[in-house]
Amino acid sequence: MLTITSDPFGVLLKQFRKRQRITQNQLAEAMRVHRNTVGRWEEGTFLPASKALLVDLARCLHLDESEARQLLDASLLTPTPLWSVPYPRNPFFTGREDLLETLQARLAPGQPVALTQSYALHGLGGIGKTQLALEYAYRYAVAYRAVFWIGAETVEQIHASLLHIAERLELPEHSEADQQRLMMAVQRWLETNKEWLLIWDNLEDLDLLRRYLPSIQTGTVLITTRSQTLGTVAQGINLAPMEKEEGALFLLRRAKFFASDARCEQLHHLVGCMSADYAAALDLVTALGGLPLALDQAGAYIEETKCGFTEFLALFQRYPLQLLQERGTHGEHPTSVVKTFVLSFEKLQQTQKASAELLIACCFLAPEEIPETLFTDHAIWFPPGLQQMITEPLAFHRMLKNLLAYALVHRNPTNRTLSVHRLVQAVLKAQLSDEQQQEWLVRLVNLLVQAFPQDVNAVETWPWCEQVLPHALHCLEQVETSGYAETEALCLLLIRVAAYLYERAQYTRAEELYQRALVLQTQEQDSQKIPSILIATLTGLADLKQQQGLYPEAEMFYQHALSFLDQVPSPDSSQQVTVLRGLSNIYFRQGRYQEVEPLYQQVLSLRKQLFGPDHPLVAASLGNLAMLYTTLSRYKEAEPLLQRAISIQERIHGKNHLKLATLLNNLAILHFYQGRYLEAEMLFQRAILIREKIQLPEHPDLASPLVNLAELYAKQRRQKEAEALYLRACAILEQVNTEHPELGYTLLGLGDLYVDAGKYQEAEALYQRVSDIWKQTNAENPDMMAYLLYSQAHLLLHRGRYTEAENVCQRTVAVWRQHLGPDHANVARALQLLGRIWQAQNRCEQAEQAIREALAIRLALLEVTHPDVADIYNTLAEIFTAQGKDELAESMYQQASRNSWRGSFSQREESPRSWRVSDASST
Repeated sequence: MLTITSDPFGVLLKQFRKRQRITQNQLAEAMRVHRNTVGRWEEGTFLPASKALLVDLARCLHLDESEARQLLDASLLTPTPLWSVPYPRNPFFTGREDLLETLQARLAPGQPVALTQSYALHGLGGIGKTQLALEYAYRYAVAYRAVFWIGAETVEQIHASLLHIAERLELPEHSEADQQRLMMAVQRWLETNKEWLLIWDNLEDLDLLRRYLPSIQTGTVLITTRSQTLGTVAQGINLAPMEKEEGALFLLRRAKFFASDARCEQLHHLVGCMSADYAAALDLVTALGGLPLALDQAGAYIEETKCGFTEFLALFQRYPLQLLQERGTHGEHPTSVVKTFVLSFEKLQQTQKASAELLIACCFLAPEEIPETLFTDHAIWFPPGLQQMITEPLAFHRMLKNLLAYALVHRNPTNRTLSVHRLVQAVLKAQLSDEQQQEWLVRLVNLLVQAFPQDVNAVETWPWCEQVLPHALHCLEQVETSGYAETEALCLLLIRVAAYLYERAQYTRAEELYQRALVLQTQEQDSQKIPSILIATLTGLADLKQQQGLYPEAEMFYQHALSFLDQVPSPDSSQQVTVLRGLSNIYFRQGRYQEVEPLYQQVLSLRKQLFGPDHPLVAASLGNLAMLYTTLSRYKEAEPLLQRAISIQERIHGKNHLKLATLLNNLAILHFYQGRYLEAEMLFQRAILIREKIQLPEHPDLASPLVNLAELYAKQRRQKEAEALYLRACAILEQVNTEHPELGYTLLGLGDLYVDAGKYQEAEALYQRVSDIWKQTNAENPDMMAYLLYSQAHLLLHRGRYTEAENVCQRTVAVWRQHLGPDHANVARALQLLGRIWQAQNRCEQAEQAIREALAIRLALLEVTHPDVADIYNTLAEIFTAQGKDELAESMYQQASRNSWRGSFSQREESPRSWRVSDASST
């Protein structure tokens, strides 16, 4: 290429630029060329490579018609770069700035890698490889002495391109018919000249590059290809779909909503003034998978029909394939998205049938991160030919190689997953008949049933479940609209996925799947074909309702499942255990303790028969039985059961397993009641840490140990710490159900904390909310209502409303005596509060009688050194002092001082409403 020292074009350009008061960098940015380009134009070193660039210059410099002509005429007086590119610059090219900079850094003359290395842009058809290469050629043309373009899809195209290059170079051989001589002439020119850029567009057969390139490479080669396997031919740069904002800007520009030179700043402005269009454009980018060809197609359609983004999005949701077949009248890409993918698939299908079938299987799964082991470990569900190829590692790799060659899948070698663009999935599925689609759905539903773990309670299965979950949900979504007929496999998949979602606290989605399974089985004419699946469905729904605090509904589902068990001639013992376990837990939460113990004992006995005495499920049953004994103040019976259960779980699962967290929480509760506060605190914290590490930080199972630890802190007058825990537990439970019964216990504990702090109005409002929750959900549970009465009496005492406090407290004593028995710890607590109410009224004899009765119950349950026993002795001492019985008072004070409590903290009046224990067993 010729260079000159002075050039009228450069002088003229500089004058026009300075008139506009813009810098060379600003003009380069507006022109979308390299920052040094304008300087080299003005120096006269280079000229714009095409008339399109001259037109852009005139527009950016705001030249009138005569000035634009003057600039064009000046350019004709100077030799221009050698240029053989058959396409004009795309005025709508958007983004990809990082890739352009990467290419410039690696390919520009003077870069060491550019002298010896070719680069290839590879990726899916329609991903924008050609447009990126074209933009690079225009933007960085000034860096090269010559820029040539070879259409490389066929040998015929290559020969035609070489002829154009020979003509542009004015080689003598350009007029000869001998193609070999023509090729050699072009090769000689490339060998004897430097700083050229040669673009090979749509090169699929990489061997052609070796055939046509000179042996000595003195310039730069840029390739566009679908193949990800480049060998030693070139270094690869993979093109990914457009990001949302980048894609939205391109779509807005292509649809002529913005000028072709619009920048991201104008896109941000659209958020405020055209929020609906902006949102629809973003949604379209997502729906079209950020594929530039699809975005271009959509923009052309919107431009020509003036339908707008919102309307096009609605149309695309109804007629996706029809719109993907549309091609704009004046588009730069004559081939539609559908045709692009279909042609690639047909080529694959003609030579590699098994690879094509593997791709079809991928089309029925979620597009991203498809585990290869889904195929290799479950090949039995595929057609025989494909099955054989999948199970042979080398054959499986050959299939992947074929798919990668057409860029129809992307493989992540690190985690061994495949990805398929969503539009590829949509287009290729549409090529199948309804019958073929049904066949593939049947295969994949059965495959996913086999792949999805049956025991989703095992934490160890969760990482795999998380990998398979999006594919199962995607498959189930397709089944819902396809009239799928195989009920049994479908129901199995529904309940397994639902069970996992339940474990991860995604209750709404879990219920939707359970209900789908239930409807399918109800519609099944012969439901006896799959009784175990129906029972599992009902039990899953019951567990879900129980976790949401909807106890009557949960009991209904458990009873329904139990009735089906009775109808089965030889019921599954494990299912029987699951139903009875759930039903017993419902009874426990409803305060029906007399019905609970025989059921817990029955479940424990059945589990021992099924699994042996040292199985984790046996440990869970021991923990549940201990939970009941703790609630009934049978502490000496509870502790050995809990210790044995913890020992079993730690031996099998270690010291930090999720199954251990509930047992630790329940042992901590027992220690709290026993006055072993330091041990209780450590166990609560350990249970919380285990759950936080394994489950989500807002998982409902965290609420129980949080509330329990809050109650311990409240008893120790650590109000700020207690309040923070109560509020966190409230937030967790409110996400599940704003009327959850367990939320009532939490609010009650928080209310008591406010009473101790003198915040009586806040406490009263919380108690009213608790009353509303429990009246609506658990009116039949007297135990719950007694907790509320106790707290209300406590508040009335603090507010000096003694008569009301006395009446409410006497009701509390009566309820607990009748429901829990006369010797229960809660009766002692209520009597102690009643004694304090009478003490405040100077009714000392009645107060003494109530306190002594509470003391007798406490001493029967607790060690004499328990802090609560000391608290009663102190209360008696105060009563005797008020009566002038100083010797008796001194004796009570001495009794109090002999226990282990030394008044290291000021105790609050204990109100144990929040001491609810979570279920230790697995479903």
